Amino acid sequence: MNHYSEGYYTIDFYDPNGFIVEVAYTPNAEI
Repeated sequence: MNHYSEGYYTIDFYDPNGFIVEVAYTPNAEI
């Protein structure tokens, strides 16, 4: 898990084809 800024995180993982998938989320954000 990478912490780029306050309240903003990204998760990087590899899919079965070897591509990097990055999921970004802001736990404190109001949606």
